[in-house]
Amino acid sequence: MGRAVSDARLFDHDQETGTTEYFHYNSDDDSFVIQTQTDIQPILELNHERFKLSHGFKGEWNHVASIPDVIVMQLKLQGIYDDPDRMKEWLNASENRMFRTRPGRI
Repeated sequence: MGRAVSDARLFDHDQETGTTEYFHYNSDDDSFVIQTQTDIQPILELNHERFKLSHGFKGEWNHVASIPDVIVMQLKLQGIYDDPDRMKEWLNASENRMFRTRPGRI
């Protein structure tokens, strides 16, 4: 017996964050799923511009990264976001440099 899942229906859209939520209903077991999609390209482009303009300021308080909410939620689920050492490691990893707004190490 196949799953009777409806087509996705727009549930919500936040223009400011670029986040869109879709509602999926499964009539077989009367359950539903909310799917969240976020266009992170504008954040990545802004990070790139900030990185180019950065003078590598270091200190106790400076802007080092902009991370989309959807990524923050993943990092929280993995226990990374609330662990300062693991968060530094994540930010310093080359595969995450697109979230950085200044050069250097954290």
